[in-house]
Amino acid sequence: MAAAAYATKFGGLLRPYGDAANNIGEGIYFSTEAAADLEESLAQLRPETSTPPPQDDQTTSLEDSITTYIDLAAALNSQKEILQSMKTRLMAGEDLGDIVRFFEKAVEEQTEAYKEKRKTEGYKDEDDYIKFKEKVWQKRCPNRPFRMDGEAEEEDDDLVITTQQESLICPLSVSFFGAFGELTLNTHFIELLQQGILDDPVTSKDCKHSYSRAAIVAFLGHAPYKECPVAGCRKYVRLSDLKKNRNLARLAAKRRAEEEDDDDEEEYTMVE
Repeated sequence: MAAAAYATKFGGLLRPYGDAANNIGEGIYFSTEAAADLEESLAQLRPETSTPPPQDDQTTSLEDSITTYIDLAAALNSQKEILQSMKTRLMAGEDLGDIVRFFEKAVEEQTEAYKEKRKTEGYKDEDDYIKFKEKVWQKRCPNRPFRMDGEAEEEDDDLVITTQQESLICPLSVSFFGAFGELTLNTHFIELLQQGILDDPVTSKDCKHSYSRAAIVAFLGHAPYKECPVAGCRKYVRLSDLKKNRNLARLAAKRRAEEEDDDDEEEYTMVE
């Protein structure tokens, strides 16, 4: 088959994936909103207690729907990437043999790898799951720091996602950069570093520590990897291991806005 024919054929196969992804996104959004509304209604009926109330069974059912949507999205993305790879290789003239069997085998391998990942890691690294858990928690326990495990006592670094200030602070500061030579950073980023608040945060999938993107990129320089700059951490950081953390980005932006409001209020008081 000619390259142009492959492009047309695979283009038709890939087209429906966009609509399916949009449908999944809507399902996640509406499930999250429904769970938050439910927990908010229940919170108004509950007496205040010293311990977090349990999650409602209906909320748990909605949580299960979130993980199902995440699984569906992962399956769709995997299939889409396989088809795109097949298209590229076939257009380059590579013989893949029985292309249907090739596709099925690749999907089977990716599916097994995904299942193993979920067994070991769960969903705590998925932004949509984190957002669901946080939004539900804020409605159920509005005056408590957010925790993925729903507990209020012992802290576990892998489980605490948080609205606490220290978790929104980049471990790399302006003074810290002095040890790594002169760096070219724009004025906006220097100001953010002085505040200490994360900017465009990324999280290492290895040690789970988070950094401002520009700061960690500058820290790594041309080195393939370096030891994590967080005190006491002995794991290594690589650019390829860093993942954009939308949840922290949203929390950091909120924190920054709150500090700016505080500064404006202080300035107004001084002028009076």
